[in-house]
Amino acid sequence: METTFGVNVPLNCALAAYLETPPDTGAINFGRHWTNYIADNYEPDNNVFYSPLRMRALAFGYDMFFADRPSLERTRIRDEILAYMDITMSDFQFEKWLYSPYVSNISSMIGSALGLAAICLRNEIDPDLVESAIEKADQFIAAWLRTQVDPDGTYSEGAMYAGWSMRNLAYYFWARERLYDGYDYSNIENIRNMEKWVAFSMLPLGGAKVNNINDTAYLNHPLSRHHTYFDWAQTAWNSSLSAWLWERLVGPEYGYESGIMADKAATVLWHRNLNPQQPDEVLPKHFLWAHRGLYYFRTGWAENSASDDVVFSFYSGKFYGGHKHEEQNSFTLYGYGGSFALDNGFGGPAKESEAHNMVFI
Repeated sequence: METTFGVNVPLNCALAAYLETPPDTGAINFGRHWTNYIADNYEPDNNVFYSPLRMRALAFGYDMFFADRPSLERTRIRDEILAYMDITMSDFQFEKWLYSPYVSNISSMIGSALGLAAICLRNEIDPDLVESAIEKADQFIAAWLRTQVDPDGTYSEGAMYAGWSMRNLAYYFWARERLYDGYDYSNIENIRNMEKWVAFSMLPLGGAKVNNINDTAYLNHPLSRHHTYFDWAQTAWNSSLSAWLWERLVGPEYGYESGIMADKAATVLWHRNLNPQQPDEVLPKHFLWAHRGLYYFRTGWAENSASDDVVFSFYSGKFYGGHKHEEQNSFTLYGYGGSFALDNGFGGPAKESEAHNMVFI
């Protein structure tokens, strides 16, 4: 289970089952066992990190592994999902994540899990409850978009939490469009522009390394684990830029292999054989995200794995307080194959601080 309650387990079991003809009953049985384990060993609670992950897992498990089970078994898991939906929609510990300074990747987790659960049960429960749950899910996502995602695409908590947020959201977006009311979140400008900001965040060091800002450490290869957005974008709007980013994050030649931690299901569902588009064909060499207070300058992008390009970032946005990933007033400088200056902290006091240093030019 680890800390994410096997965020990829039901999806991987489903792939193992339904990509086979006939479906692999061993994978289905394991997926059902795993879903029952969560239902047996955990109760719905107001833990805003763990509870949405369990609700998401139960919804996927119910959908993938219980279709042909006896009514009593189905009712048991369905009631468990409903209990999670109820506490999510009624408890103040969830409600406060609609408001600053709490709005964060947690808000995206709550909204996406609630939306997925409602769509999963849409034909089996009161339609008014489904509609209410979708409306509540959209409130969380709207708050996340408004507070965390700059209109030009940069994400206030850094690359790792951008990838994690979209790992949760993309599946809800896809289910919402296909199975509920056709609403297409991929048309929202903030979301489409995230790929442009990630392109600036890619370091010339290669190997799926992204800039150390906020709670992101390039040594962790965070977007090679949470690459869902870049698969989804290839299907959602035929993004050739995301195809280029995918190759540098998880591709077999230039990316980093995160194994079981990666979102293999996203690649199976949404990756396409698009011609990658080199960022310097569509992006300027420097950009200011004024709303966030983030500036990037770079001489170019690697055509292959790594390059000698210079990349400079300066981050001096408004300090909102409350959440731990802000890390205001920091700068980084990479170039000629090395790291020259990293005035950014991957620790408690640094990432919570109101200021590091002032840069005078």
